Amino acid sequence: MRQCTIARQTCNILSILLQVRRKVRPTASFHAQAESPSSHAAHWTSVIYHNNIVASSTLAGVVGAMTASPGPRATVRMNTLIDLPHARPAAASSLADRAYALIQRDIITMRLKPGAALNEADLVARTGIGRTPVHQAVHRLVLEGLLSVMPRKGLMVQPLSLDDIVAVIDVRRINEAHCAELAARHATPDDLARLAALLDDGRARVDAHDVEGMMEIDRAFHQAIAAAARNPVLADVLRALHERSLRFWFVTLSEPRHLADVQSEHRDLFERLSARDAAGARAAVERHIDSFRSTLVQHLRS
Repeated sequence: MRQCTIARQTCNILSILLQVRRKVRPTASFHAQAESPSSHAAHWTSVIYHNNIVASSTLAGVVGAMTASPGPRATVRMNTLIDLPHARPAAASSLADRAYALIQRDIITMRLKPGAALNEADLVARTGIGRTPVHQAVHRLVLEGLLSVMPRKGLMVQPLSLDDIVAVIDVRRINEAHCAELAARHATPDDLARLAALLDDGRARVDAHDVEGMMEIDRAFHQAIAAAARNPVLADVLRALHERSLRFWFVTLSEPRHLADVQSEHRDLFERLSARDAAGARAAVERHIDSFRSTLVQHLRS
């Protein structure tokens, strides 16, 4: 049953990416490697281009079999919860991105409560941005599962679903464990310096009990590890999973004990990566995600 749930969750991610593709004209071509007797290309479920960023969905655990080369697109930015594409073709697009970021932040931080009913006019007033950009942002948030459309009634903030997030966690655990192994082998001194800086920032956020700030650090830390793994397809899969996890990160990080635990777990993982201990890094990230799961389940059942 759990395997079926994971497969459905992966298919949902693929569906979102394909729907985005229909809305955005590809801006670059992609030439896949010719298939060989090896298993590299055999496990692909989809690869598309979106604003010059390869977006991929694949069954859990198999993306690590792909080969990839490092590139500048693997950088991590921390100035926002949204890792937006660097290309911003028009002012209207920028407004839609801003509306998306504002609404997404309010959903993630529970300012817009799970199950709350609202409409686009409410969001126009809330963001101070026009109807068209807000409509575009709403469409994106519906595709990502943060909002749902109620026919003839308006919109609803998607309720928190334990089954959904457990399925996401299962996919994350498999793929992030492999990602940590790759990062232990391929991380450069610059990658490790980036992770060390994030750890320092995280310590300050924990001391200040800055939940939103620590959530940004947590996300940036995991994406920096994905960049260090030097597999952009795997990084894209994890980015999509992180987007689906953000509300739950906020819930768990609101627990003071877990906030400090995350910092300690990040430190342990960093030490394994620095020591080039692939097996240790894998075990550390599995413990980290298991701790997240346990804290979340306890919170949602309480």
